Amino acid sequence: MATIRGITLDFYGTLVEEDDAGVRRICEEICERSPTHPTPEAVGAYWWEHLSWFYKHAHHDTFVTELEASIRSLTATVQLFGADIDPVETIVRQSERWMSPRTYDDTHGFLDWINSRGIPVCLVSNVDTEILEHALAFTNLHFDRIVTSEDVRAYKPRPEIMKRALSYLNTAAGETLHIGDSRTNDLAGARSVSTMFAWLNRVGKPAINDPAMTLTATSLIELQRTLENSGMLER
Repeated sequence: MATIRGITLDFYGTLVEEDDAGVRRICEEICERSPTHPTPEAVGAYWWEHLSWFYKHAHHDTFVTELEASIRSLTATVQLFGADIDPVETIVRQSERWMSPRTYDDTHGFLDWINSRGIPVCLVSNVDTEILEHALAFTNLHFDRIVTSEDVRAYKPRPEIMKRALSYLNTAAGETLHIGDSRTNDLAGARSVSTMFAWLNRVGKPAINDPAMTLTATSLIELQRTLENSGMLER
């Protein structure tokens, strides 16, 4: 098994909590203010479908920030269901929660452990640069290397973010481990540049069989133990 000489790390859902509760409240608000009274699940699925389109297709000359993509995708959702809410105001309010996320209890300890091993790390995120900077300051997390979708004008799972991160780490893809929670963006993003991938399945999603999946764990504590026993780290 390959030796890990660099690590790329996702942010939301990996080091800090996603705003799932906030998204759910928005979906419920749309349901309450829609004459068709859809379910929150139907609203969420439609919203996610439109937001995912930007992740896959908005890049380089067609790139828009995640804030703008969220506004556009929510606008389409509100229009479909005829809900009486302001998409711009709603997303701006949500972005304030993105800037003040809750850090998982195992995050600081895991990062301290990586640092003690001398493994270079690059944070990679689809979020806008300014929002990420606020979130890092709020959570007291510090990284020497950071790549956002806004930096490269493309989103995971496209390869641009990961390629930039590899250049910052000065490591080959085959000796780099990407750690993330999203099978859509993180697993596919790792596959796009052929890095190793550790799936952090904090919420108990169904297991999947994918040859690009190197490791799985339900927490960073479990992942640390697995890595310590894997023989993948230089001694």
